[in-house]
Parts: sequence; C-alpha cells; structure tokens
Amino acid sequence: MKRYYTSLNLVSGGESTAGIIDTILAGYYWLACPVFGHTSSGLWADLILSNNVTVPYVVIQ
Repeated sequence: MKRYYTSLNLVSGGESTAGIIDTILAGYYWLACPVFGHTSSGLWADLILSNNVTVPYVVIQ
C-alpha cells in the first residue's frame, strides 16, 4: 500500500519549514520539492527508514 504525505503550506524563497510525522512506517520514501521545475533540477531526497538502525545518519552523493 502506498501512502502519500503532502503539504499544502508552501514556503517562499529563502524560507524553510519543518514537520514531524510520528506514525511513518519503515520503508523507502521519495521527498520532492513541489515547486514546478525544482524536482527535475535535483531538489529531491530519498528517505529510508529502518527498524534496525539505532543511530540516524545521512549519505550525500
């Protein structure tokens, strides 16, 4: 089953936003900027959640 989490509260240039989803299940998620053209320019991220990881970490490529 696919679940889509979206935000209708867009931010303006130079601003940022944050949120918490406390019921997200382990799995692979793709996060994309909703501004037209930004996703195709690389403004997206892979988020992988696992029940086996005890310390959060990030990989930048």
